[in-house]
Amino acid sequence: MPICGISGRLDEAIAASLQDDDRSVVFDLGGATYLSSAGIRIFLALKRQLKERRSTLALSCVG
Repeated sequence: MPICGISGRLDEAIAASLQDDDRSVVFDLGGATYLSSAGIRIFLALKRQLKERRSTLALSCVG
């Protein structure tokens, strides 16, 4: 299970860096300083992709 640490701003490159065979992904938002509506859309699109593969997306250190 990949754990992706995010520092600074969320970027589409993070979503693109995931492998096709990843079953579960955790994003550690402890270092994130800002999350725009575009960043939220990235998470939603990624969640849809993972759901199609019967995979899960989790967020940690939110807030």
